[in-house]
Amino acid sequence: MDQSTDLGTPLSGRVSADAIEDALANSWQELHSDLNSHYPAVRASVLSLVVRIADRRRTNEILAAISHMSRQHPSRTIILLPGVESSGSSVRVWYDTRCYGSPEQDRFVCGEQVVLEAQGHANNYLPSLTDQLMLTDLPSFLWWVGNLPAVEDPLFDRLTALSDRLIVDSSDFATLARSLARLSYLARRRHQPCAPSDLNWARLTHWRALVAQFFDASWALPYLNQISTVSIEFNARNAASGRAQALLLISWLASQLGWRIDAPTTLRRGDRIEGGLRRRDGRRVLVSARGVDLGQLEGLVRLELVAGHAARFRVARELDGTFAQTEAEVVGASLVRRVVRFESAALSSLLSDELVLFRRDHVYEAALDAAVALTGGVFGH
Repeated sequence: MDQSTDLGTPLSGRVSADAIEDALANSWQELHSDLNSHYPAVRASVLSLVVRIADRRRTNEILAAISHMSRQHPSRTIILLPGVESSGSSVRVWYDTRCYGSPEQDRFVCGEQVVLEAQGHANNYLPSLTDQLMLTDLPSFLWWVGNLPAVEDPLFDRLTALSDRLIVDSSDFATLARSLARLSYLARRRHQPCAPSDLNWARLTHWRALVAQFFDASWALPYLNQISTVSIEFNARNAASGRAQALLLISWLASQLGWRIDAPTTLRRGDRIEGGLRRRDGRRVLVSARGVDLGQLEGLVRLELVAGHAARFRVARELDGTFAQTEAEVVGASLVRRVVRFESAALSSLLSDELVLFRRDHVYEAALDAAVALTGGVFGH
């Protein structure tokens, strides 16, 4: 464990849910005595957030995002650090109560954080211990940081059964097609619903909005159903993120426009996607995405939609990352060009936005189903 990581106060003695609750209660008492009585601390958890982190190198990054999120969404956050299998067995616990605010705001809003680190066979205790620590009668979110398990996993299966929402980042997926298929399966699992969401999907918000805005104009709308080519470029320096975003954007177009699968797309190693679909009129749509080496931009950098020989629609990000240029070109008409603001959201902002969404995202789930069909991915029990 990185000693610079601020996990909280170590729990001494035997580890149990009751011992952790007692430690939190004592921490609250100390907190109330430390704060000025004129500015009360409000224990205001609005949700339970379970965060599973596989890569310890990301612990500080995730803790920083959670700390920022807690200012807007005070919660009980349970962070799980499962360890590798070993002959030994141990569970270590850290706990913390933190308040945000100032005397000028007349109060401090406070939340709780519990960190559970397991080694060896003690990993088997994480599902039940987490279950006992989650707050009842409040929305529950699971943020699974890292790749989805390739096979059935007791921790993943139990936590998704306990949670209302699952938050992932497809940038982390080592097996993109299979992981998206697993998410689609979860979305359709009606006996234990756990609505999935993807931070990579959230990063596509600007792209989807700009594409839709092209066809808000009455003169452009007829070309929407004449699209014959979709070309995407993403930064090859982070190929996993860009490739996932490209596939999701293509799948969104397919699901919204009723394109049928002509042949599964080819997900080549590294930086390329190729495939074909069929429009409602039976005409073929060629789709492709490739990686380009383009500075420090993350994810997608360029999109072009071609409607035969009649029209082209483009979105291209500027190298500074804060603006994008759009172009609409129709034969026989003047080129329409504009510059729009296009800033990437921080991890903490993406997380905060997800925690206010309590309903299923049916548009995302439709795109997810299309992505599974496009890649030929299969998952189920």
